[in-house]
Amino acid sequence: MSSLKGKIGLMAASLIMMNYLAPTSCLAAIAESFPDTPQQIVQLLSSVPNLTSVIAMILVSRVTPFIYKKHLIFISALLYPAAGLLIYFIHPNVLIMILFSLLMGAGTGICVTCVPALICDCYNEKESAQLIGL
Repeated sequence: MSSLKGKIGLMAASLIMMNYLAPTSCLAAIAESFPDTPQQIVQLLSSVPNLTSVIAMILVSRVTPFIYKKHLIFISALLYPAAGLLIYFIHPNVLIMILFSLLMGAGTGICVTCVPALICDCYNEKESAQLIGL
C-alpha cells in the first residue's frame, strides 16, 4: 500500500479526525435558534462527540483483530457525514442533535484509532513517520 493513491486515501481519512471541532463554531447560532434550551444543553453538542469518540476508541481496539482497519475507516467515513447531514435536515430540538452528535463522535473515534494503526502497518519507519507527521 505504499502507492500515492494509498497515501492520499489515508490523508483524506485523517481529515475526519479534526471534524470534532465543527459544531463549536455554530453553538451561538444554535443557541439563538433554540432560545428555550439551556445554554449547557447546547454546549453538549461540542462535548458529547468527544466522550463518544473515547468510547469508540476503546471498542475499536477490541474489534480490530476481527475486522480490517480499512473497513472500519470506511465505516467512519460514512458515519460522520451521514450524522452531519441528519443533523442538518432533522433538527426539531437540541436533544435530537445531540443524539446525532453521538454518531459523529463514534465516527471520529473509529478514525482516530485506525488511521495511525494502518499507517504503521502498511509503511516502513521513514514513510510512516512522515505520514503521521502530516
